[in-house]
Amino acid sequence: MPSINEERTIARYLDDYDSARWRTILSSNTQYAQIRRAIETLEALGATLAKEVTPEVAGKAVAAWQAEGLSPRSINYRCSVLRQLGVAEIKGVRRPRHQKWWLRPEDRAELHPFLPTKGRFGAELLDLIEWTCLTGLRIEESLRVERRHFMGLASSEPCLTIPGTKTENAGNVTLRISLDASAIATRRFAPASSQKLFPSGYMALHKLWQQARAHLGVSDVPTATLRSLRRTAARHLHVELGMPLDVVRDYL
Repeated sequence: MPSINEERTIARYLDDYDSARWRTILSSNTQYAQIRRAIETLEALGATLAKEVTPEVAGKAVAAWQAEGLSPRSINYRCSVLRQLGVAEIKGVRRPRHQKWWLRPEDRAELHPFLPTKGRFGAELLDLIEWTCLTGLRIEESLRVERRHFMGLASSEPCLTIPGTKTENAGNVTLRISLDASAIATRRFAPASSQKLFPSGYMALHKLWQQARAHLGVSDVPTATLRSLRRTAARHLHVELGMPLDVVRDYL
């Protein structure tokens, strides 16, 4: 982690963000937005220099983010990025333990008649849910998948090369996918012009996911997220397909 220059204005860290170290990170836009909002909070609390980000100011910043309704995950993410850039040593918050949620078979059945009534986004979200439960891919991985990443899609042994997740230079991994998963891809690629498996983007699908949570009665369950669908995939692979747990861990 860079050392903290106490005489430096914290706004300068935004200017230096576009360095070679950060430019290769695929999540750089998200990190930039988090840094900007965090620095705006610190400045609003009267801290313009790194030396002015005292433990008291840091505590007030964290309290302000909690008052805004940010999740512990988001707060800790901001603190982590600030530490990595050398802005300040800000401690995060303890994440409360919640029961892990997974999409039960009856919940999946509930979503099949509900989501198609929500138009194009609804149909796409339903496909994303089924795809994730079948493949175990991370949501961000699935949203980057394109037609060119598949091999033998119409064969009995379809494969998918997954784009790297952390940086643009990360190694890609090729996996066999099930025929059920390949059927989803084949249907979604039926329009010849379609290149991305899920073209709508995260925000549109996440917004509709909140409606799906409300429909299932789990809006108040913090762990009922799109990311948690991988937990459903683990159960599908282990319980329904009989994949050994150690293999499931390696696969996911």
